[in-house]
Amino acid sequence: FNTPDCSLTMKVSPLNESDIEDKHDDDDYDDEISGKISGLDTTTDSFTLTSKGHEYSVSYSGVTGEGTDDILTLAQNDNLKVQVTIGSINFDTRVVDASEINVKVEGTVSSLDTTGKTFTLTYNAQDITVDYNNADSEGEIEGTLSDSVTAETELNGYDSIGVKYTASKVEVGDADDETDDDSSDEEDD
Repeated sequence: FNTPDCSLTMKVSPLNESDIEDKHDDDDYDDEISGKISGLDTTTDSFTLTSKGHEYSVSYSGVTGEGTDDILTLAQNDNLKVQVTIGSINFDTRVVDASEINVKVEGTVSSLDTTGKTFTLTYNAQDITVDYNNADSEGEIEGTLSDSVTAETELNGYDSIGVKYTASKVEVGDADDETDDDSSDEEDD
C-alpha cells in the first residue's frame, strides 16, 4: 500500500435482524452497542442505554468482574460513553442482557507509574487513578504512554481497596475521530 497506484474496493450491504442473529451465533462475532446511560439501578443491575436515538433496557447481572456498579455510576454521573457486549437481545422489546461492560474515558495522563502500571487520567477537570496492568498483559496498549499525552481508556472494573479503575484497553493519542454524539455509534461491530 505504499504506492500511489494502489486502490481498494469494498462491497457493503445492510444487515437485517436475521442476518444479525446469524452473526451472533458465530463464535468469533461480538455484538456491541454503545451510548449514554440513565436510570442506573445497582440493586437490580439494570440501566437504560440510549444509542442512535433508541432506548435499550440493559441487564448486567451476568457481567462478572469487580466494580461494574462503580464504573457505571461514573459513566452516568459524568455522561460517559458505555460499550455493552450483548449476551442476548430481544429486538422487539429492545431488552439486552449484557455479557461485558466497558466505559470509555478520554483525558490527559499524568503521574505515570510504569512499575505499578498506574496513571492519573484527568478529564472534565477531575482526576481518576487507572490501573492498566490488564490492558498491558493482554497487549491492549496502543501507542506510548507518557505524562501529558491524551489517552482513551476503556474501563471494565474498579478496585475499591486500591481506589483505582481497571482499564481493559488504552489508546494513546487522538484515539479516533468519533464524537460523543450518539449518531456516530455503531450498534453492531
